[in-house]
Amino acid sequence: MPPPIPFPAHVKQAICDRLAGGETLKAVCASEGMPTTRCVGLWARQDPRFGLAMREARQRGEWKRRGLSAPAPVVREIVRRVAAGEQLHKVLQQTPGMPSRAVMKVWRAQDPQLEGELRAIWRRRWEGVERRRLKVFDQAVADRILVRSGRGERLRDILRSDKAFPCLSVLERWRKQEPGFDAELKICMRFGAAARSRGRVEALTPEIVEALMDGGSLRSLARRWAAEGRTDRPALRTLYSWIATRPSFADDLELACEMRDEILLDDAYEASKAATTANWREAARKVRRIEGRRGRLKAGRPGKRWRPDGGVLE
Repeated sequence: MPPPIPFPAHVKQAICDRLAGGETLKAVCASEGMPTTRCVGLWARQDPRFGLAMREARQRGEWKRRGLSAPAPVVREIVRRVAAGEQLHKVLQQTPGMPSRAVMKVWRAQDPQLEGELRAIWRRRWEGVERRRLKVFDQAVADRILVRSGRGERLRDILRSDKAFPCLSVLERWRKQEPGFDAELKICMRFGAAARSRGRVEALTPEIVEALMDGGSLRSLARRWAAEGRTDRPALRTLYSWIATRPSFADDLELACEMRDEILLDDAYEASKAATTANWREAARKVRRIEGRRGRLKAGRPGKRWRPDGGVLE
């Protein structure tokens, strides 16, 4: 192995700086006062630290030539928004002028300071999450959860709405530690589910009544909802169960069915009244069709098979 070739430290630093600035090694060595590329290669092999520094500088220079260097204002804005609580991928996706996730990955690799600041922010954030997860049972917070659950709010929505509330795993631990709280929560959740169901029935009743008065039936309405992909609408079996368990809903539907019968009778009367000697056959067929439809709808009156007494709606 040839003896080590001495070289000044300032030359080594100048080579690394110019490589990091985006110049190629060939262009750096072609300058006045610089060694040849072969000499620089020997220096890098004889001094591993210089070789490592030169490789890192060449990588930063390659990023700079490709336009992947991190502008200081953009980096400060990203760090500020992440420190304020925003998620990094949302900052990059939702803000014009921000780099892509791939470019951000390059920036983090070439800038150890940026990577350290982001990791410190995320570390503090997760330490706060862990402290919230280790909460002990708090009766005041538990009472707030019980009240909102009894009013009809879903448990997951309640826990997400306020940082003072525990996460779901801590709530499960509270329920195991406090049997009284667990029993009260079950009662409130039952009342809340009933309140949500009651609100759903009241919201859908006008639409169902209007469909019946237009000449439809519960079966045709349920089929139309299924064809339209309305997954937020109840199935036919659910509608019949509402009739069996909610007298006010059953009464509204019974009134709608009676009005539907009267409308069909009026249509039949109008068709017969408009009959003449020239079109009496067509008018008679129309009246028979209306009467047949009225008879089928009346025989299949909603709730006939679903009332507790097995009878039709009163």
